[in-house]
Amino acid sequence: MKKAIAALAFLVLLPLGQACAGARLFVGNLSFSTTREAVEALFASAGRVTLVTIVIDRVTGQPRGFAFVTMASQAEADNAISQLNGTSFEGRILRVSMAPERPAGLDGDGRREGGVDGGGPVPTGSADNPETLPAMPPAAEAPPTDSAAKVTEPPAPPKPSAPAPEPSQQPDAAKAEAISE
Repeated sequence: MKKAIAALAFLVLLPLGQACAGARLFVGNLSFSTTREAVEALFASAGRVTLVTIVIDRVTGQPRGFAFVTMASQAEADNAISQLNGTSFEGRILRVSMAPERPAGLDGDGRREGGVDGGGPVPTGSADNPETLPAMPPAAEAPPTDSAAKVTEPPAPPKPSAPAPEPSQQPDAAKAEAISE
């Protein structure tokens, strides 16, 4: 409870816009089985950890082998880099460095704001509340069915043309020349 009150006091005392400020670190070469809690415990030895984000592949749902750790201050981030960069963690050598700044116009997932193709907001809604769903075009109507409709036979296959003559019935080139002389 005291930690929660201290964290709340920390947020209230900071000027607007600095509440989420901190030093963001990139942590590379993580094991694919590493958990957020394990990374948080490791970095807690270097200072106060405010956020740990293990990056997950959108398609496979598996970790991608790197994370971002936000430390409470730049001094704690520098301490974490000096203590942890190049150390072994869960059988792998960590790479710890300051994370690059995010380009303006990207949301928290690294995607451009404004929708899938940048052309506007992504439609949102709930299947529980159809009024919030975007309008869908009307479905095409099926042609009316007639129960007394006649069943037609498929067309007959075409009749074969006259068969080609047997090779023994064809004249030899020599015979053809003799006949034409």
